Amino acid sequence: MEDITGYGTAYNWWAFMSVSTVINIVLYISILRRKDSGQCKSTKQYDWEMRWLALPTLLNCGWRSFFPMLYNKRFVLFDCWMSSIFIGRTLATIGEVAWIV
Repeated sequence: MEDITGYGTAYNWWAFMSVSTVINIVLYISILRRKDSGQCKSTKQYDWEMRWLALPTLLNCGWRSFFPMLYNKRFVLFDCWMSSIFIGRTLATIGEVAWIV
């Protein structure tokens, strides 16, 4: 795989995506901890399920923000095992299956 670490614009973009991911994770945790009162039992159960089913997609997007890659051109920002296409596609598949459930 080819390493594109020589480009400053790529690192600026990576830093922005990484900060956005951290903000998303913080917001997700705050939503998980929020207690919704005044709802019927079935609505609470549905909310709980949807919050947990959104987790794989959040983790997949976060992973791709920290370890960006271009599949077709085989470019990675960081040439390490965590940037492998296999891991990225596995996380994507898990996230997509979670939305089917």
